[in-house]
Amino acid sequence: MRVGLGAAVVVATSVAAISLLHLGIGSPNTWATLAAVLAVLAAVTSAWTSQRVAELQEDALEPSPVPLLDLRSR
Repeated sequence: MRVGLGAAVVVATSVAAISLLHLGIGSPNTWATLAAVLAVLAAVTSAWTSQRVAELQEDALEPSPVPLLDLRSR
């Protein structure tokens, strides 16, 4: 999943760079594209954080067996 999120960041930033190079900074389409890229980056950041929280919760639910020697009971 992290590879997909990283790929989304790379694609979004390259779309922003290509938009700036081809359309120029004065074009309204460039600013619309940059706003969309920022939305994608915010979504990727949120997904990355949510994934990390889910991984931490899964790790907390895993059993951790501890060997115990009971010498009193028969």
